[in-house]
Amino acid sequence: MALCDRSVAGAIPWSRAQFFVSYFAQGVQRVGKDYLRTQASAALGGDVSSLQLFYNLLPEFGSLPWTLKPLLMFLAEQNLSPRQRVLLAGIVSFLTASAWAVFASSDLSMHSFLLCTALVSLGSAIVDGLVDGRVAEESVDSEAAAQCRFLCECGSITGGLLVGLIAWAAALGQRVLLLLTALAWAAVAPLIVVGDAHFGASAPRSPHKGAAHHATADKDYSASGVSWRSLFTGRMAIVSALSFVVCLCPTLDFFLFRQHRLGLTASEQSLVSVLGSCGWFLGVAAYRNRIAHGRSARGALQICLMLWPLGGCLSVVAAAAAGPGTLGLMWACAEKVGMEFCKALTFMPCMVLMQLACPSGCASTAFTLMQCSGTVGCVLARNLEFACMAALGVDPKAGAGGFERFTLVAALCLGWRLGTVTMLCAFIVPKLTSDSSAEGAEKAPADMLSTEPACDKVE
Repeated sequence: MALCDRSVAGAIPWSRAQFFVSYFAQGVQRVGKDYLRTQASAALGGDVSSLQLFYNLLPEFGSLPWTLKPLLMFLAEQNLSPRQRVLLAGIVSFLTASAWAVFASSDLSMHSFLLCTALVSLGSAIVDGLVDGRVAEESVDSEAAAQCRFLCECGSITGGLLVGLIAWAAALGQRVLLLLTALAWAAVAPLIVVGDAHFGASAPRSPHKGAAHHATADKDYSASGVSWRSLFTGRMAIVSALSFVVCLCPTLDFFLFRQHRLGLTASEQSLVSVLGSCGWFLGVAAYRNRIAHGRSARGALQICLMLWPLGGCLSVVAAAAAGPGTLGLMWACAEKVGMEFCKALTFMPCMVLMQLACPSGCASTAFTLMQCSGTVGCVLARNLEFACMAALGVDPKAGAGGFERFTLVAALCLGWRLGTVTMLCAFIVPKLTSDSSAEGAEKAPADMLSTEPACDKVE
C-alpha cells in the first residue's frame, strides 16, 4: 500500500499491522475497564478515597502509572536494541494478559484489586509507549502521521466495538469479559514480534531528510543512544504545553452518574461504551478525511477547538434531563457519542503534532515525554473533577440522591472548556507556526504546516 493510498483494497503493511493489533487490545481493554469500574464499588467497599485512587490507576491515558512512560521509554532506548525493545513489548503484553486473567479468575481483596489495576495500567503504558515510538518513526510527514494515527484508532475502535457489542448482546458476565480482555492482550505478543520482522524493510524515509542524516539517525537508533539535547526543542515545548492545557480541562466522566443516578447495568454500560466508540470513530474519521485533509495542522487544530465545547453543552443538557428508565439510557448514549466525538477532535491534532515533532533516533522517548504532559494534565483534571463533585455535594455513597447537583458540575466543566479554548487560541496556537518555521529541526518545517499528501492519492 502506497504511503498516501486511501483505498481499503490494499493490504496493510506488516510494519503498520502491529499498530492496529496493539491498539485493538487497547480497545478491548476499554470495555474491560468499564467492567472493572462496575466491580470497583463492591471491591473497594464504597470508600470515596479508595475509589478516587482506583480512578487514578485505571489503564488509560491520564493515569498515574502512565506518568512513568517517559522514564521507562528513555531507559529502554538507552539500554536496549530495537529488537530487544520489541521482545520487551511482547513479554509485557503477556504479563498484562496475566494480570487481566487474575481479575477474571478470583475475588480480590481491596489492596490486591488496586495492585492488579496498577499492574495492568503500567503494562499497557509500556506497550503503548514502545508501539507509539514506531508510529512516530513512520510519521515522515503530516499525511503519513494522520494515516498512522487513523490506523491506530481504527484498531482501538474495532476492538471496543466488537467486544462491546458481544458483551451487550450476550449480556456477558464480568469474568467472561475480563477473560476476553486477557486473551486479546495475549494475542498481541506474537503479532508484535512478527510485525517487527517486516519493519526494517518497509520503514519509510522522509524526502526532506538527507541520506547522511538518516545514516546517522539509524546508527544512533541501533546503538540505543538518546541525546538529551534532542529532547528539549522549542517545538516539543509548544506541543507539550498544548497537550497539557487541553487535558487539564475536566472530562466529566458520566460513568458514576449513569451507574447511580440512571441505574444502568453492566451490559447497558457496555452498550453506552460501544456507542461512545462509534462517536470516537466519527470524530477520528472527520479529522482524517475532512478537517485535516488539505489544511495545515494549525488550521485543523483551530477548527477542532471551535467544535470542542459542543460536547460540554450536550453533557449539561443530559445531566439535567436524564433520569432512570429508557429515556435516561437514550440520553446517556447521546451524551457519550457527543462527548467522544468532541474528545477525538482534540486528541487527533495533538497526537499528530507529537508524532511530527519527534526527532529521529529517540522517537519513543520524545513521544512519551510530550504525551506525559497530557497525562499529568489528565491526572490533575480527574482529581479536580472529584474535588468539584465534593464541593458541590455530589456523593456516590448517597446513591441516586447524591447526584442531584451533578448538573452544576457539568456546567462548571463547560465553563472551564470555553476558557481553555479562548486561552489556547490566544496564546498557544499562534506559536505553532512560528515555532515550526524557526526550528526546522529534525522534521521538515513544512510537515507541520501542511497535510497535503506526499504522493498522488488513490481514490
